[in-house]
Amino acid sequence: MLARAYRLYSGEIHDDAEPLTYADKGEIADWAMTDVQLMTHLGIMNGVGEDKFAPKGSYSVEQCLVTLVRLYETTCKGKTPDQTNPFVMTEREQAIGKAWTAGLYYVASAEQGGTLAVAHGGAFAGSMGPQRAYILVLDKDLNAKEYRNIIKYEHNTFFGQDENAMGDAGIQKLWVSENGSKVYFQSTLENDVYPYNPDGTYGKLLFAKGVYTVTLDVATGKQTYTRADLT
Repeated sequence: MLARAYRLYSGEIHDDAEPLTYADKGEIADWAMTDVQLMTHLGIMNGVGEDKFAPKGSYSVEQCLVTLVRLYETTCKGKTPDQTNPFVMTEREQAIGKAWTAGLYYVASAEQGGTLAVAHGGAFAGSMGPQRAYILVLDKDLNAKEYRNIIKYEHNTFFGQDENAMGDAGIQKLWVSENGSKVYFQSTLENDVYPYNPDGTYGKLLFAKGVYTVTLDVATGKQTYTRADLT
């Protein structure tokens, strides 16, 4: 967004922008590389210290304000836009926006072989319902679909018997196969999971405590998993 705003008010082309030297530049997504290079060249963004950019880190309100002020002072002050609407979403962004539901916070992302996967969560099945964890997958053909984590950390039958009454386990790690055909993520359960009934009784074991590695097939959307004991 910063780079788009700059191009709106400036329209200048910076072929002289130096290559990025951040130690973690390999973590910057391909689609964002040019914009990061431009913002670094202009001095609007300069990393988080220790020669790192932290592309997967958080972006605080304070950091946002600092970069906006730098952008304004450097490029926008006293100028009018050169373009009509620089904030038109790309086809890729539109596909992601249509598939994204109600997740409230970003967890992790990974991209390989033309496939982008984003883990996010925080939405609830109801005002008092269980928490959900989502994995949004965008394939190389810009087909986007969202899935819920198949691993559950709770099931309160007061809310029903289907998946909407189950709480999704949090996602700690996410990665994509080299050819983009599979998305992998990990969830950890510290305790055994049983359905809890309104009368105070428990049902049969749903998930044993352990570390679960889930494989999501991008073509079919099917999720399978393996389990390892806690260490």
